[in-house]
Amino acid sequence: MPNYAGLVACPTNTSKETSVPLRNRRNRSLCAALVAATAMLLAACSSSGGDPAGPGAPGPDNNAAANVRITTDSFVIGLPMWVAMDQGYFAKQHITVTPETYQTGVDGIKAVIAGQADIAPALDFGMLSALSPGLKVVGAIASPKAGFNQLAARKPITSPSELAGKKIGFVTGTAEENITREYVKNQHLTDVQLIALPGLFELVGALKSGHVDAGFVWADGVAQVKADKNLSVIADDSSVIGTGAQGIYLVAKASWVAEHQDILQRVLTAYRDAINYTIANPGQAAAIDAKAVKAQVSAIEPVVAVEAFSFKFTPNQVAWLEQERTFLASKGTSNATGELKSYFDLRAMEAVEPGSVTAWSS
Repeated sequence: MPNYAGLVACPTNTSKETSVPLRNRRNRSLCAALVAATAMLLAACSSSGGDPAGPGAPGPDNNAAANVRITTDSFVIGLPMWVAMDQGYFAKQHITVTPETYQTGVDGIKAVIAGQADIAPALDFGMLSALSPGLKVVGAIASPKAGFNQLAARKPITSPSELAGKKIGFVTGTAEENITREYVKNQHLTDVQLIALPGLFELVGALKSGHVDAGFVWADGVAQVKADKNLSVIADDSSVIGTGAQGIYLVAKASWVAEHQDILQRVLTAYRDAINYTIANPGQAAAIDAKAVKAQVSAIEPVVAVEAFSFKFTPNQVAWLEQERTFLASKGTSNATGELKSYFDLRAMEAVEPGSVTAWSS
Protein backbone atom coordinates (compact mmCIF):
# COMPACT_ATOMS: atom_id res chain seq x y z
CA MET A 1 0.00 0.00 0.00
CA PRO A 2 1.36 3.57 -0.73
CA ASN A 3 2.72 5.35 2.30
CA TYR A 4 0.57 8.43 2.94
CA ALA A 5 2.38 9.39 6.13
CA GLY A 6 3.23 13.08 6.06
CA LEU A 7 0.99 13.74 3.06
CA VAL A 8 -0.79 16.49 5.01
CA ALA A 9 1.04 18.60 7.56
CA CYS A 10 -1.04 21.04 9.59
CA PRO A 11 0.32 24.14 11.28
CA THR A 12 0.50 23.77 15.02
CA ASN A 13 0.05 26.33 17.73
CA THR A 14 0.87 25.64 21.32
CA SER A 15 -0.98 28.71 22.55
CA LYS A 16 -4.56 28.77 23.76
CA GLU A 17 -7.28 28.71 21.08
CA THR A 18 -8.45 32.19 22.02
CA SER A 19 -5.08 33.64 21.08
CA VAL A 20 -4.97 32.14 17.57
CA PRO A 21 -5.57 34.71 14.80
CA LEU A 22 -8.68 34.17 12.66
CA ARG A 23 -6.60 33.45 9.53
CA ASN A 24 -4.72 30.62 11.29
CA ARG A 25 -8.01 29.19 12.54
CA ARG A 26 -9.29 29.02 8.96
CA ASN A 27 -6.06 27.35 7.81
CA ARG A 28 -6.36 24.79 10.58
CA SER A 29 -9.99 24.07 9.63
CA LEU A 30 -8.96 23.50 6.03
CA CYS A 31 -6.12 21.28 7.14
CA ALA A 32 -8.44 19.23 9.34
CA ALA A 33 -10.68 18.62 6.32
CA LEU A 34 -7.67 17.45 4.32
CA VAL A 35 -6.67 15.05 7.10
CA ALA A 36 -10.19 13.59 7.15
CA ALA A 37 -10.14 13.14 3.39
CA THR A 38 -6.76 11.42 3.61
CA ALA A 39 -8.09 9.07 6.30
CA MET A 40 -11.00 8.12 4.06
CA LEU A 41 -8.57 7.42 1.21
CA LEU A 42 -6.48 5.19 3.45
CA ALA A 43 -9.60 3.31 4.60
CA ALA A 44 -10.72 2.79 1.00
CA CYS A 45 -7.29 1.41 0.03
CA SER A 46 -7.33 -0.89 3.06
CA SER A 47 -10.74 -2.36 2.25
CA SER A 48 -9.80 -3.01 -1.37
CA GLY A 49 -6.71 -4.98 -0.40
CA GLY A 50 -4.14 -2.25 -1.09
CA ASP A 51 -1.98 -2.41 -4.17
CA PRO A 52 -3.31 -4.84 -6.79
CA ALA A 53 -1.25 -8.03 -7.05
CA GLY A 54 -2.79 -9.50 -10.18
CA PRO A 55 -5.92 -11.58 -10.89
CA GLY A 56 -6.88 -13.94 -8.12
CA ALA A 57 -4.34 -12.54 -5.68
CA PRO A 58 -5.13 -13.32 -2.03
CA GLY A 59 -6.84 -10.45 -0.23
CA PRO A 60 -6.91 -9.67 3.49
CA ASP A 61 -10.23 -11.51 3.90
CA ASN A 62 -8.83 -14.81 2.62
CA ASN A 63 -8.01 -15.86 6.18
CA ALA A 64 -11.33 -14.73 7.61
CA ALA A 65 -13.10 -17.31 9.77
CA ALA A 66 -15.56 -19.43 7.82
CA ASN A 67 -18.08 -22.14 8.66
CA VAL A 68 -18.39 -25.07 6.25
CA ARG A 69 -20.87 -27.96 6.44
CA ILE A 70 -19.37 -31.23 5.21
CA THR A 71 -21.24 -34.52 4.95
CA THR A 72 -19.92 -37.91 6.02
CA ASP A 73 -21.12 -41.47 6.44
CA SER A 74 -20.75 -43.67 9.51
CA PHE A 75 -17.70 -45.50 8.20
CA VAL A 76 -14.59 -44.23 6.38
CA ILE A 77 -15.66 -41.86 3.61
CA GLY A 78 -15.34 -38.97 6.06
CA LEU A 79 -11.96 -40.04 7.48
CA PRO A 80 -9.91 -37.13 6.05
CA MET A 81 -12.44 -34.68 7.51
CA TRP A 82 -12.25 -36.25 10.98
CA VAL A 83 -8.44 -36.32 10.83
CA ALA A 84 -8.31 -32.67 9.72
CA MET A 85 -10.56 -31.71 12.63
CA ASP A 86 -8.60 -33.78 15.16
CA GLN A 87 -5.18 -32.57 14.04
CA GLY A 88 -6.18 -28.91 13.79
CA TYR A 89 -5.74 -28.61 10.03
CA PHE A 90 -9.09 -26.86 9.59
CA ALA A 91 -8.40 -24.60 12.56
CA LYS A 92 -5.08 -23.60 11.00
CA GLN A 93 -7.04 -22.43 7.96
CA HIS A 94 -9.60 -20.58 10.14
CA ILE A 95 -12.29 -23.03 9.05
CA THR A 96 -14.96 -24.38 11.41
CA VAL A 97 -16.49 -27.58 10.08
CA THR A 98 -19.96 -28.82 10.94
CA PRO A 99 -20.13 -32.55 10.13
CA GLU A 100 -23.45 -33.76 8.72
CA THR A 101 -23.92 -37.55 8.81
CA TYR A 102 -25.84 -39.35 6.05
CA GLN A 103 -26.16 -43.00 5.14
CA THR A 104 -24.44 -42.75 1.75
CA GLY A 105 -22.45 -40.34 -0.38
CA VAL A 106 -25.47 -39.94 -2.66
CA ASP A 107 -27.55 -38.83 0.33
CA GLY A 108 -24.82 -36.32 1.13
CA ILE A 109 -24.95 -34.89 -2.40
CA LYS A 110 -28.73 -34.62 -2.10
CA ALA A 111 -28.16 -32.58 1.08
CA VAL A 112 -25.85 -30.25 -0.87
CA ILE A 113 -28.52 -29.81 -3.55
CA ALA A 114 -31.10 -29.04 -0.84
CA GLY A 115 -28.81 -26.44 0.76
CA GLN A 116 -28.35 -28.52 3.92
CA ALA A 117 -24.61 -28.97 3.37
CA ASP A 118 -21.79 -27.26 1.45
CA ILE A 119 -19.52 -30.16 0.46
CA ALA A 120 -20.17 -33.90 0.14
CA PRO A 121 -17.68 -36.73 -0.44
CA ALA A 122 -18.93 -39.64 -2.56
CA LEU A 123 -17.61 -42.69 -4.38
CA ASP A 124 -17.37 -42.35 -8.15
CA PHE A 125 -20.49 -44.29 -9.11
CA GLY A 126 -22.68 -42.57 -6.54
CA MET A 127 -21.22 -39.21 -7.46
CA LEU A 128 -22.00 -39.73 -11.15
CA SER A 129 -25.51 -40.96 -10.46
CA ALA A 130 -26.26 -37.79 -8.46
CA LEU A 131 -24.31 -35.30 -10.60
CA SER A 132 -26.27 -32.56 -12.35
CA PRO A 133 -25.52 -29.23 -14.08
CA GLY A 134 -25.88 -27.31 -10.78
CA LEU A 135 -23.03 -29.23 -9.13
CA LYS A 136 -19.25 -29.25 -9.41
CA VAL A 137 -16.67 -31.85 -8.46
CA VAL A 138 -14.03 -29.84 -6.60
CA GLY A 139 -11.56 -32.45 -5.39
CA ALA A 140 -10.39 -36.07 -5.52
CA ILE A 141 -9.38 -37.46 -2.14
CA ALA A 142 -8.89 -41.22 -2.67
CA SER A 143 -8.45 -43.92 -5.28
CA PRO A 144 -9.81 -47.11 -3.67
CA LYS A 145 -8.11 -50.32 -4.69
CA ALA A 146 -9.97 -52.96 -6.67
CA GLY A 147 -11.25 -56.02 -4.86
CA PHE A 148 -14.19 -54.58 -2.93
CA ASN A 149 -16.63 -56.66 -4.99
CA GLN A 150 -15.95 -60.39 -4.72
CA LEU A 151 -17.35 -63.06 -7.01
CA ALA A 152 -19.13 -65.72 -4.96
CA ALA A 153 -20.18 -69.06 -6.42
CA ARG A 154 -21.91 -72.19 -5.32
CA LYS A 155 -19.72 -75.23 -4.90
CA PRO A 156 -18.38 -77.17 -6.74
CA ILE A 157 -17.68 -74.13 -9.00
CA THR A 158 -14.09 -73.04 -8.31
CA SER A 159 -13.17 -71.01 -11.39
CA PRO A 160 -14.80 -68.31 -13.56
CA SER A 161 -14.31 -70.60 -16.56
CA GLU A 162 -16.88 -72.95 -15.02
CA LEU A 163 -19.63 -70.31 -15.16
CA ALA A 164 -20.59 -71.13 -18.75
CA GLY A 165 -24.31 -71.82 -18.90
CA LYS A 166 -24.85 -70.74 -15.28
CA LYS A 167 -27.06 -68.10 -13.67
CA ILE A 168 -25.30 -64.98 -12.38
CA GLY A 169 -27.16 -62.61 -10.09
CA PHE A 170 -26.67 -58.85 -9.88
CA VAL A 171 -28.19 -55.92 -8.00
CA THR A 172 -29.95 -53.79 -10.57
CA GLY A 173 -28.93 -50.17 -11.16
CA THR A 174 -25.82 -50.33 -8.98
CA ALA A 175 -22.05 -50.23 -9.46
CA GLU A 176 -22.17 -53.99 -8.90
CA GLU A 177 -24.37 -54.44 -11.98
CA ASN A 178 -21.90 -52.45 -14.04
CA ILE A 179 -19.03 -54.61 -12.77
CA THR A 180 -20.99 -57.82 -13.36
CA ARG A 181 -21.78 -56.94 -16.97
CA GLU A 182 -18.19 -55.84 -17.66
CA TYR A 183 -16.85 -59.03 -16.07
CA VAL A 184 -19.12 -61.27 -18.14
CA LYS A 185 -18.04 -59.43 -21.29
CA ASN A 186 -14.32 -59.57 -20.42
CA GLN A 187 -14.53 -63.28 -19.61
CA HIS A 188 -16.43 -63.94 -22.86
CA LEU A 189 -19.26 -65.64 -20.96
CA THR A 190 -21.82 -65.25 -23.69
CA ASP A 191 -24.06 -68.09 -22.61
CA VAL A 192 -24.72 -67.12 -18.99
CA GLN A 193 -28.12 -65.98 -17.72
CA LEU A 194 -28.11 -62.70 -15.79
CA ILE A 195 -30.67 -62.51 -12.98
CA ALA A 196 -31.68 -59.07 -11.65
CA LEU A 197 -32.20 -58.75 -7.89
CA PRO A 198 -33.25 -55.72 -5.81
CA GLY A 199 -30.47 -55.73 -3.20
CA LEU A 200 -27.47 -57.39 -1.58
CA PHE A 201 -29.66 -59.23 0.93
CA GLU A 202 -31.65 -60.82 -1.90
CA LEU A 203 -28.49 -61.65 -3.85
CA VAL A 204 -26.92 -63.50 -0.91
CA GLY A 205 -30.24 -65.27 -0.32
CA ALA A 206 -30.37 -66.34 -3.97
CA LEU A 207 -26.84 -67.73 -3.72
CA LYS A 208 -27.70 -69.68 -0.58
CA SER A 209 -30.90 -71.12 -2.04
CA GLY A 210 -29.36 -71.99 -5.41
CA HIS A 211 -31.61 -69.58 -7.34
CA VAL A 212 -28.37 -68.24 -8.84
CA ASP A 213 -25.01 -69.95 -9.24
CA ALA A 214 -22.77 -66.90 -8.78
CA GLY A 215 -22.75 -63.17 -8.17
CA PHE A 216 -20.55 -60.32 -7.01
CA VAL A 217 -21.04 -59.53 -3.32
CA TRP A 218 -19.51 -56.84 -1.14
CA ALA A 219 -19.27 -55.63 2.46
CA ASP A 220 -21.26 -57.88 4.80
CA GLY A 221 -22.20 -60.12 1.87
CA VAL A 222 -18.59 -61.31 1.65
CA ALA A 223 -18.61 -62.42 5.29
CA GLN A 224 -21.91 -64.25 4.79
CA VAL A 225 -20.54 -66.09 1.77
CA LYS A 226 -17.37 -67.13 3.59
CA ALA A 227 -19.46 -68.43 6.49
CA ASP A 228 -21.57 -70.68 4.24
CA LYS A 229 -20.10 -74.14 3.55
CA ASN A 230 -21.86 -74.32 0.19
CA LEU A 231 -20.37 -71.05 -1.13
CA SER A 232 -16.88 -69.76 -1.87
CA VAL A 233 -15.18 -66.69 -3.33
CA ILE A 234 -13.59 -67.49 -6.70
CA ALA A 235 -12.53 -64.06 -8.02
CA ASP A 236 -12.86 -60.29 -7.49
CA ASP A 237 -13.42 -57.16 -9.57
CA SER A 238 -9.73 -56.41 -10.23
CA SER A 239 -9.95 -57.69 -13.81
CA VAL A 240 -12.61 -55.04 -14.48
CA ILE A 241 -11.36 -52.05 -12.49
CA GLY A 242 -7.91 -50.87 -13.49
CA THR A 243 -5.22 -49.73 -11.05
CA GLY A 244 -5.93 -46.26 -9.70
CA ALA A 245 -9.22 -46.06 -11.57
CA GLN A 246 -11.73 -45.59 -8.77
CA GLY A 247 -12.16 -42.40 -6.80
CA ILE A 248 -13.77 -40.63 -3.89
CA TYR A 249 -14.72 -37.09 -4.88
CA LEU A 250 -15.82 -33.89 -3.18
CA VAL A 251 -18.96 -32.29 -4.62
CA ALA A 252 -20.40 -28.81 -4.03
CA LYS A 253 -22.97 -26.51 -5.59
CA ALA A 254 -21.60 -24.63 -8.59
CA SER A 255 -22.84 -21.33 -7.14
CA TRP A 256 -21.08 -21.97 -3.81
CA VAL A 257 -17.85 -22.88 -5.61
CA ALA A 258 -17.94 -19.72 -7.71
CA GLU A 259 -18.50 -17.54 -4.65
CA HIS A 260 -16.11 -19.23 -2.23
CA GLN A 261 -12.93 -20.19 -4.07
CA ASP A 262 -10.81 -18.83 -1.20
CA ILE A 263 -12.69 -20.89 1.40
CA LEU A 264 -12.60 -23.95 -0.85
CA GLN A 265 -8.84 -23.62 -1.24
CA ARG A 266 -8.42 -23.54 2.54
CA VAL A 267 -10.71 -26.56 2.97
CA LEU A 268 -8.71 -28.50 0.39
CA THR A 269 -5.46 -27.51 2.07
CA ALA A 270 -6.75 -29.10 5.27
CA TYR A 271 -7.83 -32.20 3.32
CA ARG A 272 -4.41 -32.51 1.70
CA ASP A 273 -2.68 -32.27 5.08
CA ALA A 274 -5.08 -34.83 6.57
CA ILE A 275 -4.44 -37.22 3.68
CA ASN A 276 -0.68 -36.87 4.12
CA TYR A 277 -1.13 -37.60 7.83
CA THR A 278 -3.23 -40.68 7.01
CA ILE A 279 -0.61 -42.01 4.59
CA ALA A 280 2.10 -41.57 7.21
CA ASN A 281 0.00 -42.73 10.18
CA PRO A 282 -2.73 -45.13 8.96
CA GLY A 283 -3.28 -46.69 12.39
CA GLN A 284 -3.72 -43.35 14.12
CA ALA A 285 -6.00 -42.10 11.34
CA ALA A 286 -8.14 -45.23 11.67
CA ALA A 287 -8.39 -44.65 15.43
CA ILE A 288 -9.47 -41.03 14.90
CA ASP A 289 -12.17 -42.11 12.44
CA ALA A 290 -13.33 -45.01 14.62
CA LYS A 291 -13.76 -42.68 17.60
CA ALA A 292 -15.71 -40.17 15.51
CA VAL A 293 -18.12 -42.71 13.97
CA LYS A 294 -18.28 -44.93 17.09
CA ALA A 295 -16.86 -48.01 15.37
CA GLN A 296 -14.23 -50.59 16.24
CA VAL A 297 -10.71 -49.67 15.12
CA SER A 298 -10.28 -53.26 13.96
CA ALA A 299 -13.12 -52.72 11.49
CA ILE A 300 -11.77 -49.40 10.19
CA GLU A 301 -8.05 -50.15 9.93
CA PRO A 302 -8.09 -52.67 7.03
CA VAL A 303 -10.47 -50.45 5.04
CA VAL A 304 -8.13 -47.46 5.33
CA ALA A 305 -5.50 -49.39 3.38
CA VAL A 306 -8.03 -50.33 0.69
CA GLU A 307 -9.39 -46.79 0.32
CA ALA A 308 -5.91 -45.53 -0.66
CA PHE A 309 -6.48 -41.89 0.30
CA SER A 310 -4.59 -39.56 -2.03
CA PHE A 311 -4.76 -35.99 -3.28
CA LYS A 312 -4.73 -36.40 -7.06
CA PHE A 313 -6.96 -36.73 -10.10
CA THR A 314 -5.61 -38.83 -12.95
CA PRO A 315 -6.41 -39.95 -16.52
CA ASN A 316 -7.15 -43.47 -15.21
CA GLN A 317 -9.88 -42.04 -13.02
CA VAL A 318 -11.36 -40.10 -15.94
CA ALA A 319 -11.43 -43.26 -18.07
CA TRP A 320 -13.29 -45.18 -15.35
CA LEU A 321 -15.74 -42.33 -14.83
CA GLU A 322 -16.49 -42.29 -18.55
CA GLN A 323 -17.12 -46.05 -18.48
CA GLU A 324 -19.48 -45.72 -15.54
CA ARG A 325 -21.24 -42.79 -17.15
CA THR A 326 -21.83 -44.85 -20.29
CA PHE A 327 -23.43 -47.54 -18.14
CA LEU A 328 -25.63 -45.02 -16.30
CA ALA A 329 -26.71 -43.48 -19.61
CA SER A 330 -27.70 -46.94 -20.88
CA LYS A 331 -29.92 -47.30 -17.80
CA GLY A 332 -31.39 -43.82 -18.28
CA THR A 333 -30.32 -42.80 -14.77
CA SER A 334 -27.77 -40.06 -15.47
CA ASN A 335 -28.47 -36.32 -15.27
CA ALA A 336 -24.91 -35.44 -16.26
CA THR A 337 -25.38 -35.49 -20.02
CA GLY A 338 -22.84 -32.80 -20.93
CA GLU A 339 -19.10 -33.17 -21.38
CA LEU A 340 -17.67 -34.78 -18.23
CA LYS A 341 -15.04 -32.09 -17.81
CA SER A 342 -17.74 -29.42 -17.56
CA TYR A 343 -18.84 -30.83 -14.19
CA PHE A 344 -15.40 -30.37 -12.64
CA ASP A 345 -13.85 -27.25 -11.12
CA LEU A 346 -10.41 -28.25 -9.83
CA ARG A 347 -8.80 -24.81 -9.73
CA ALA A 348 -8.54 -24.81 -5.96
CA MET A 349 -7.16 -28.35 -5.85
CA GLU A 350 -4.41 -27.51 -8.34
CA ALA A 351 -3.64 -24.29 -6.46
CA VAL A 352 -3.23 -26.21 -3.19
CA GLU A 353 -1.05 -28.93 -4.74
CA PRO A 354 0.38 -28.01 -8.16
CA GLY A 355 0.55 -31.10 -10.35
CA SER A 356 -2.19 -32.94 -8.46
CA VAL A 357 -4.57 -32.69 -11.43
CA THR A 358 -3.16 -34.58 -14.41
CA ALA A 359 -6.48 -35.51 -16.02
CA TRP A 360 -7.29 -33.59 -19.20
CA SER A 361 -3.78 -32.17 -19.20
CA SER A 362 -3.18 -32.80 -22.89
